[in-house]
Amino acid sequence: MESLIRAADAGRHDVCAFRMLDLLPGLVSYVTPDLVCRYANARHREWFGRSAADIVGRPLSTLIAAKAWPMIEVRLARALAGERIDFEETVDVGTGQTMVQGSYIPDRGGDGQVRGVVGMVSLPSIRKDLRARLNESQALFDTAFGTAPIGMTLITPQGRFQRLNLAMATMLGRDEADLIGRHFADLTHPDDVAVSRARFDSAMIDRTGGYRLDKRYRHADGGTVHVRLAVSIVRDADGRPLHCLTQVDDISDRHRAERALRDRNATLSRAMDAISGGYWRIDTGTGCFALSTQLAEYVGVSPDASLADYIERVLPEDRTETDLSTLLLPGSERSSGEYRIRTARGLRWVRSDRTVVYGPAGELREIVGVVVDVTDQRERLARAEANAITDPLTGALNRRGLPRRFAPGSHALLGVAVIDLDGFKAINDRHGHAVGDAVLVEVVRRLKGLGKGRVVRLGGDEFALIAERADDAAIALIRRRIERAMARPFVVAGLTLTISASVGVASTVDGSIDVDALIRVADGHVYRVKRRTD
Repeated sequence: MESLIRAADAGRHDVCAFRMLDLLPGLVSYVTPDLVCRYANARHREWFGRSAADIVGRPLSTLIAAKAWPMIEVRLARALAGERIDFEETVDVGTGQTMVQGSYIPDRGGDGQVRGVVGMVSLPSIRKDLRARLNESQALFDTAFGTAPIGMTLITPQGRFQRLNLAMATMLGRDEADLIGRHFADLTHPDDVAVSRARFDSAMIDRTGGYRLDKRYRHADGGTVHVRLAVSIVRDADGRPLHCLTQVDDISDRHRAERALRDRNATLSRAMDAISGGYWRIDTGTGCFALSTQLAEYVGVSPDASLADYIERVLPEDRTETDLSTLLLPGSERSSGEYRIRTARGLRWVRSDRTVVYGPAGELREIVGVVVDVTDQRERLARAEANAITDPLTGALNRRGLPRRFAPGSHALLGVAVIDLDGFKAINDRHGHAVGDAVLVEVVRRLKGLGKGRVVRLGGDEFALIAERADDAAIALIRRRIERAMARPFVVAGLTLTISASVGVASTVDGSIDVDALIRVADGHVYRVKRRTD
């Protein structure tokens, strides 16, 4: 994470290094002990309308709402003291309020000291496979280090080789084992030793994040190897150097691609454990499709499954959401789709965010997809929608739900009965609202018991029963049944109560009148009924 911060501070936003973090559905940030944000991924713009450039380098107290800052400050203090903090709360984002889950994870140096906090905030449905993702990302880093085509070394603060890869040993014509423990100056061209030591020692003392240097190494055969070093100093929370990570390139553009791979894996080791699902890649040159181990296990297929095998698990009616053709169009870099897929856990909803990766010459190299389980999120949204159109006391439909259940012109034959309770106010005044509420619940139960249509609470003690395929004669019959149902005594809380109902009806046979208009007509009939009975 320290190398990521240095890259961000220096403005080195290499596409490959940050693309995977920007693909994550949640927020990823890094905060140093002075409570200054040192890294923020691209999702901050989508959630809060602020780009990473607006956030990085600023104190958190200037970025967080005043009412929320005290609680966040306490959490950060606990995380900086070494405690992992997990939380779930409702926050304001660009699209309104939403429930999120988050974690503040201490970032410890080699000496165990906390040198910062990794912050991750996501929708609850994407916080499932945290630990497995971390392990895989670390394995990816180790593989990248060992097999990178450029030289890579890990050097102690004293300047001795602690670890190096095969490419570095081959570059110098030596065995890896022979180089471990040797000082880098022993292998440096004599004319470059002074400059190399000075830059290294200065970086250690001045607490710089790193440096770049062109120099020469001595080959085992006595020849000279011209290289370009990219040196990163990793420090603990107190600024003491832990180790030096060095990339050794042959003075070409290749080192930038390999540095991106290293940075990406180092960052993903702390951040990609917030995913439930996994990722896949398609090599556009060979057509080779590869799933991550976690995605293969999640879906329940072999790790060497083909793209066709994966799509076969998607429900047929949802397979258009897996289409990648738009990514091949000029100017198209991202796409997203949600679909149902048969997994090892049963049928689940997932979201797949896809992006393209280009080579140095602008050629299309890969399509990369991140798959996240969003089943819980979709279920919460469905419950929220149901609650929004339902009366919480009686369970009847409310006025907001009418346009969704009875769209204008969608019902050729519709009958409406509007019911206004007579004597209900007296019950409320004499026995209290708890008894009154119980009466309203019983009213809805009796109306539903008629089995003749959808019950709607229009407000207060006014209800409607909306029946499909009900002409004038049918709705008139429904009216009489409603009057009889309301005339029966109500037994509530040990009390026997009596009310009546004024009922007005209306119907249409051609669908030209919407349900709201029918309710107004029926309500007018209720008014006339009440005048006759007064």
